[in-house]
Amino acid sequence: MLTTTPQCFSPALFEVAFAEENQPGDKVVDVVATDADSGTNAELVYSIVADTSTRGLFEIDPVSGEVRARSPLDREHKERYEFRVTASDKGSPSHRGTATVVVKVLDRNDNDPKFMLSGYSFSVLENMPPLSAVGMVTVLDMDQGENARVQLSVDPDGGKFVIQNGTGTILSSISFDREKESSYTFRLKAVDGGEPPRSSYVGVTINVLDENDNDPVVTKPSNSSFRLLSPLAAPDSRVELVEAEDLDTGPNAELVFSITGGNPYELFSISSTTGEITLAKELTQKHGGLHRLVVRVSDEGKPARHATAMVHIYVNETIAMSAWWKRWWDTVSTPLWRQTSLVTQTTAWRPSARETKSGYQAGKKETKDLYAPKQGPKNGKGKRGRKGKPSKAPKPLGEEEEVSLQKSLKFNLDGLQAQSPSASQKHQAVQDLPATNTFVGTGGDDKLNRLRPVLGL
Repeated sequence: MLTTTPQCFSPALFEVAFAEENQPGDKVVDVVATDADSGTNAELVYSIVADTSTRGLFEIDPVSGEVRARSPLDREHKERYEFRVTASDKGSPSHRGTATVVVKVLDRNDNDPKFMLSGYSFSVLENMPPLSAVGMVTVLDMDQGENARVQLSVDPDGGKFVIQNGTGTILSSISFDREKESSYTFRLKAVDGGEPPRSSYVGVTINVLDENDNDPVVTKPSNSSFRLLSPLAAPDSRVELVEAEDLDTGPNAELVFSITGGNPYELFSISSTTGEITLAKELTQKHGGLHRLVVRVSDEGKPARHATAMVHIYVNETIAMSAWWKRWWDTVSTPLWRQTSLVTQTTAWRPSARETKSGYQAGKKETKDLYAPKQGPKNGKGKRGRKGKPSKAPKPLGEEEEVSLQKSLKFNLDGLQAQSPSASQKHQAVQDLPATNTFVGTGGDDKLNRLRPVLGL
């Protein structure tokens, strides 16, 4: 019997959804064809038309027409396959029919969210306002739908950073201060919406860059100390060392030293890098006394910040005169009522208001001898009391009282220590000081010699 009826698939197009990550041999679809003949002419044999894109991936049962997957499918690799199947009868001559099979690979949550980098490092300036953007990360999930919907969070959540979902932008919840904390390290967590959810982590480092927000601080010498310098000191000899520090870093902490006042004779010079003060020229008699140098310490930041300090240099032959300096400092730092009490009891010298305000000038001749005892009236008569009687002359001090007075004024030179003002007042006077101000003692020694019996030197 001849076969006269062609094979007919119903339908001619088979579309099927098939989940990825299948097991080998899992059924994909059944294809069915019909033949109107009978007997062996109606017996059909199914086969897959060879195609390079599907070779080895699918197979078909030649009798039943069941299509099976030969290996696991991966939607992320390919999500749609199309191939043809045939049905041939056993008649002679043989007839055959064809149909098309389309396999759409369904997604499974088989991929973790993936950050584009294995680690992130960002640099930000300190003093940025809160909620400023400090960096951005990118995360991908190769799955589809809810399996690819990723939520980001900071882990652990210390309250200092937040991250925007959707953009991956990291925001700061704080304003950075590099001097308190120069770097921050935390992790970001990415979780997808699959069932069960999958997650991944990445490390993040935030480095805080320095901003020039700190003034230099002078640590040595203090404003109330002084350095004794011999009149015989040779030029280029070291006089003092100014030390300072800056909490910033880099160029913002590189310091430059300069003398901006108190050096009218240009006796002293300072190294701009080390802060070492040296004697610039030979000393003469007019240079004797107290020199008060105004030293400025600036950093290399943009804009630069600076601090000002006072350096006292006392040019004198002997260390004994350091007692005069201490006496002067104690006096001017004592309240007015206390100074009056001291003068009444001890007749010791204290500077006048004019001297305290403007100071001495090196080499300048004083118009009035502050140390000489006051003279009586020119007519030789003392003042009379209310009843016309001459006032009584002060009773001379006894020998024991004079010794007691000298002991009360004598200073322990071996234990002499410079007094430092409180931290809040340390540079108060310096900030208001004119750049050209100089406070020095007189060049001559005659007045100082007259002071020695009073001070017990």
